[in-house]
This record gives sequence, C-alpha cells and structure tokens, in this order.
Amino acid sequence: MPVAPRGRSYQATVNYRGVRLRKQFRSHREAVAWEATTHAALARGDLPVPATVYPTVAPSMRRRSYRPKTIGQLAEYLIIHKWSVMKSGKTAALNLRHAVKLLGERTLLRDVSSHSINLLVEDLRGGGYPDNTINKKLSTIRQCLKYAEREGWIDRLPQMPFFKPGEPPLRYFAEAEERAMLHWCRKHLAQMLMDYIVVSFDTGLRQGEVLNLKARNIHGGRVTLWGATTADNPGTKSGNTRVVPLTPRAQDVLERLALDNPGLLFPVSKDEITGLWNRMRTALGHRHDRDYVPHAMRHTFCSRLVERNVNLAVVQKLAGHQRIETTLKYVHLRDDALVQAIATLTPLSGPTPSTLLH
Repeated sequence: MPVAPRGRSYQATVNYRGVRLRKQFRSHREAVAWEATTHAALARGDLPVPATVYPTVAPSMRRRSYRPKTIGQLAEYLIIHKWSVMKSGKTAALNLRHAVKLLGERTLLRDVSSHSINLLVEDLRGGGYPDNTINKKLSTIRQCLKYAEREGWIDRLPQMPFFKPGEPPLRYFAEAEERAMLHWCRKHLAQMLMDYIVVSFDTGLRQGEVLNLKARNIHGGRVTLWGATTADNPGTKSGNTRVVPLTPRAQDVLERLALDNPGLLFPVSKDEITGLWNRMRTALGHRHDRDYVPHAMRHTFCSRLVERNVNLAVVQKLAGHQRIETTLKYVHLRDDALVQAIATLTPLSGPTPSTLLH
C-alpha cells in the first residue's frame, strides 16, 4: 500500500498475513524507507507479527473484586470485556493502546489529569496527527474513564478537549471522470476493476460491502445487505438491512459475476483492488489528488441522487445512513441550483413595488 499524507505527516502501511502495520513520519522519504525496511524484515522473519486476536482474560480479571489501578490495566479490561465484540472494536483498541502508550501504561488512574491529557495532545500533534485523528484517540480514553467513573474506580473525569476540524471539501467524480476510468479499464483489460467501478457508482455501496457481495445478495433486480453480523455475513456498518435496486448495467455485471463465482462475486482482496485503482489513478493524471479514492464513488452516488431532486429521506435509505445529518454532507449546492430554487418563487412573488406605483 503506498505512503499516504495524513495532516502534516505521512502514514506508511505494511500488510502482512492479514495484519496491518502502520506508522506516522514527518517526511515522505522516512515513510517510504520504513515501508521498504519493514517488508524486508518481515520476509526474513526478523520482526514479530502482531497477534490478530484479542488477548485472553488474565486470571486477575476473573476475580469478583478486580479493580484496575493503572490506565493500561483499565484499557485492556475494556478491550477484552467490551470492545472485542464490537464491529469497530479493533480500530478502537488500536487507538486506545496508542493513546495509553503515550500517557504511560503504568500511570495510576488517579493521576490521569487534565494536564496529562494536554501532554497527550501535545505528543499527538508533535507526531503530525490531524485534529480528527486526535479526537478519535481522545474519545477512547474518554470512554475508558467514563466507565471507570461509573464503576467507582475514579472520583471524577478530567477535562477532555474536543477539536472541531474544518469540513474538508468532499470529492465526487464528474461523468467525464467516470468515463475516463472505464475507458482505461477497457484499454488495459482490467475487467475486475471495471466491474467494481460500475457497481460502486450505481449502488453507493461501501468498498467492504462491494467486496463481500455473494450471489445470495442479488435477487429480483436488487442487492440486499443483511445488517446482522454472522460467520458468513459481515453485516452493514449501521447494523440495519439495506436494499438497493440495481441499474441495468449494475444488474448485468452482478448477474454475470454470480454465474462465474460461486463464492464472493469479487474474488480479490482490498489491497489488490487498491493496487489496480492506484495504477489507473496515476495513468489518468490524479496521482497527487489525495481525494481520488474509491470511497468518492459512494459520495458521487449520493450527490447524483440529490442533484436529480431525489428526496433526502430516500437518499438516506439507499445509502444506509443512520442520521439524516450524514446525508446532508453529501449535498452539493451549486450556484445554478440556487438560482433555480429562487426561480420557483417568481410566479408567487407578484408585481414589483415599482409596478404598483404606476
């Protein structure tokens, strides 16, 4: 996976045997060097691969009178007993462990103060993390301390800051950009990428939802995503079942894939799709466009529906948003749309004041 800019820093990622290793660097050169060195070390077996499962419950945690004393103990307690069963628990655990490492794993709970939180923020800023990432890491500490307060393990919560990041411009693809993508795929015989692009543009499914589609999800010209998470169903982000009617071209693609693939309709990994996407992005002249990413196709799906005056409640249902506020972020109010909106009032406005004077 290529090095990606993250705020004022650069993030390098190495995927190895189902485990994702990430690290932040101040310069692009340092990130690239770490990525190459890590790949080589893993290939030689010089680096241990982090465990992909949560640790077992320590004997001390099984005692009815167990009471964590340090922030590190509290973090592991929450990870094991609360977050290990949550869909987003793995990401939360990574953020929490990073924050706890900076705070000091052996720091006593009673010593976690507003000052120590401020020092944590200072360390994160020094590492080049943007405000939204700092908020996520602070959120995990906040959840831990709230739990400790409810259990009576601490007397009160320290002050926890929240940083309101500026709303970034949301990227969506013009029809000409979509045509350029499909043309590149045809030219380079990238059938799988082309199918993935068509389905993503026409259904608005998230990348993980597309890559986990099976034949049983396609029926009667619709794609159905079941919300419940099971052994053979990853579920949806919101946990709610979602049904999206298919366009003719998306239906043709998915029905063809269902005939060819008895398991997953897209028998490729996320990294393989990302590799193909990045080749296409570079070839089309968007190498340095950090927002030229697959998720922008989902944003484009929602934007196109809104531009065609589809009711926002319908867009929310199709996109699977839990809150209408999320759907509103996908609305692009262009100048011509504003002019058209005012034009609808013209027949109701009556004669101008100057007309009445004559």
